[in-house]
Amino acid sequence: MKNYQKRVIKDKKDLEVKIIKLTEFLCSNLSVNLTSKQRELMQKQLYIMLQYTTILETRINDFI
Repeated sequence: MKNYQKRVIKDKKDLEVKIIKLTEFLCSNLSVNLTSKQRELMQKQLYIMLQYTTILETRINDFI
């Protein structure tokens, strides 16, 4: 496996951890303290992160 392929796999794993953490935060009582604007931005961020992980998954599948 080439170095760039290893980096893509690592990036996807790291991103999945961040997705889990952000999702847990948004579902927790801690997020109640956010302004509506900040909550909306974080939800958009999560949506984009999910899209990005799908793209990385497609790239990884092409390596095989």
